[in-house]
Amino acid sequence: MSGTDKLSFAEFVKRKHDTHSELADRVLDELLAAAVAAGKAPAAVTVLKAWDRTVDAPSRGSILFLYWAQRFMGPAMADQSGFAVPYSLAAPLTTPRGLKDPARGVALLEAAAAAVEKELGALDTPWGDVMKYRRGNLELPANGGFGNFGIFRVITFGAMKERKREPIHGETYVVTVEFGKGRARARALIGYGNSSQPGSKHIEDQLGFMTRKELREVWREKKEILANLEERVVF
Repeated sequence: MSGTDKLSFAEFVKRKHDTHSELADRVLDELLAAAVAAGKAPAAVTVLKAWDRTVDAPSRGSILFLYWAQRFMGPAMADQSGFAVPYSLAAPLTTPRGLKDPARGVALLEAAAAAVEKELGALDTPWGDVMKYRRGNLELPANGGFGNFGIFRVITFGAMKERKREPIHGETYVVTVEFGKGRARARALIGYGNSSQPGSKHIEDQLGFMTRKELREVWREKKEILANLEERVVF
């Protein structure tokens, strides 16, 4: 970040935590139009039209879109054979996009909707009701999602257990640094905490930052470190 940038430090942090799905922007309008034209999956269409296209904890429609995407692109969402225009190195900001076979996309939407209703009971189940951050005795609704959703906040969630999924991959250490006149500023986070030792109060103390999409202050100067010192051990 240089002195000529227009964005504030806070705006950079906000953008790092953005969970807007670029995949949805590339295919969802066409999918919904095809479903409406065919008169199929009306309840799913209603939910996805109202979806804000994020995977924030309160987001309704994101779970349904995930179930559809993992049918459309495979469980790892890596198969591009269903796109009308596959990824091109010459056009990385606009590809892949579109549906090669809209009727197939609609059929997959019907299947996804049936699976969500069977497994979760409601098509508009909030993302955070299923996706959870958990450390020690603390469990919180999660934000972030799979990288192939086309988002910055990459968190890969594991298999479903008792209607919940927990992270198995993704963001671990995150840091944002601003260099400019005067002292540098920095914010950072280790989502899984600084300690895994039983009994430590620092096992879960950074999890709240994760769910709030915040970074903690980085203490760099001696006076800051001393002001926050918990224990001194003399050998």
